[in-house]
Amino acid sequence: CLLGRGGSDTSASLIAALFAAHHLEIWTDVYGMFTGDPRILPDARLIKQIGSRQAEELATCGAKVLHPRCIMPSAMFGIPIEIRNTMDPRPEYTKITVDEYLLMAVSDSHYSTKTLLDDQRVAGSPAGPSPRTSPRGGTLARSGSTNNLKQDLGVEKKKVTRSELKELQGAPAFCGVVANSKNVLITVTTLEMWGASGFLSKCFKPFEDWNVSVDQVATSQSGISVTLSYVPGGTDGDVFGGLLSSLEDIGEIDVVYPVSVVTVVGRRILELLPKMGPSFAAFKETEVLMMSASSEDVALSFVVPESSCQTLVELLHTRLIPQEGIDEGCSVLYGPSYRQIEADRRKSSAHDDGAEQDALAAVALTEALGEVAGSPERP
Repeated sequence: CLLGRGGSDTSASLIAALFAAHHLEIWTDVYGMFTGDPRILPDARLIKQIGSRQAEELATCGAKVLHPRCIMPSAMFGIPIEIRNTMDPRPEYTKITVDEYLLMAVSDSHYSTKTLLDDQRVAGSPAGPSPRTSPRGGTLARSGSTNNLKQDLGVEKKKVTRSELKELQGAPAFCGVVANSKNVLITVTTLEMWGASGFLSKCFKPFEDWNVSVDQVATSQSGISVTLSYVPGGTDGDVFGGLLSSLEDIGEIDVVYPVSVVTVVGRRILELLPKMGPSFAAFKETEVLMMSASSEDVALSFVVPESSCQTLVELLHTRLIPQEGIDEGCSVLYGPSYRQIEADRRKSSAHDDGAEQDALAAVALTEALGEVAGSPERP
């Protein structure tokens, strides 16, 4: 097993993939993934069903329910993940589907990518005798770093078209608004970037040399901006100092710390831009330092000062996520709000406590009647 944050979840996912499990259940202390952090957004909705790519984006950008690496092993083998609450198993839960990872077609002419998409929509028993076969019908969903796929697994890569991806993802919808704080924003500006080939490679080389991972990226004709969520040794350490020194050899450097990255996660999110129009009023009092859009059409991120983060998250969530009872055709996606789940839990707990007290009273009465019946008659 793996140790550290998310280690048990990731270990469970790896074991599920190893044994080609029908599905993976993760029992934890929360009800599942929500459209926002329920600690600051009590009206955040439980996400009943979400694609693995969107779930991975939520986990990476701020949701702490699962470690991002937990999702990949199960998704590679077509294994859905269910997140349930150990202390309160009665409410609805989150199910992470794996449709987005069906990027292969079986070599056998009986299957095509379309067939695999259809198979994923049909619930069934584990299929196929091979432990390397997806238990949901079909083969491995994603290759990872396997080199000899066709020879080893009997499958070959097939690029999924945009129309197939749309069919696979379902209707456009917002999945959540999350935030990641204490990030670093670095901007490198130089006129040498104009029309120069290989300049981006030159900019990213220092990050590779100093072993610093880049999160968000935005470019222009004369500069590049990146965010860092983790720097070994922190911003006062030798690694960060060495990184800045290397970047100064490329152009003028500007550093802003700390900043927050507020991310709107969804599926086919670019098609939702018209719906996002009214929500942009939330930026009236907020300085946006950078914007970044996911190349996979699942996220739109805004880098803002930390002081503006919570207000912006609340405003965007209120305007983009439907209120309970108004699901706009997304009833499969949205569940009850955290506020409603907690109210139901308290009501159920009070009912259980009352039933327990009634049972104890009945036992006490029975014992008392028994003592009376067994006592000697008075003369």
